[in-house]
Amino acid sequence: MSDKEGVPAVLFEEQGYLEEFLSQAASEDQAVEDLIFRRMLFAGISFSQLEFSRCRFEGCRFSGFQMPKLYLRDCVLDGCDLSGCQMSDATFRRVRWHSCKLAGTQFFGSLLQDCIFEDCAADYANFSNSS
Repeated sequence: MSDKEGVPAVLFEEQGYLEEFLSQAASEDQAVEDLIFRRMLFAGISFSQLEFSRCRFEGCRFSGFQMPKLYLRDCVLDGCDLSGCQMSDATFRRVRWHSCKLAGTQFFGSLLQDCIFEDCAADYANFSNSS
């Protein structure tokens, strides 16, 4: 079962298990794949070199989220608040950002390849040394 953009419709619903789930994926060097995160709170979560592939984030809050060297591939972020996030030296391939708040988000040194930003507010976002 997939939505119209090809992202599978497997819903991750366990807010209380989110940090442990991401920690396990990071420690095992495993990509987080084929999930939908709806209205999840990622605030305060901090990992390095975590990969998300074919995931969809809907109405999620990432305030204070710190994830250097994050890797997102074939993902959609819709209506998410990423204000003040630290995502330096990250890689974003074929990521669609729709109606997201990106105020003060740090993309310093990141690679953004085939990304689409639609109706996003990106005041004071830092894309220095990004390509």
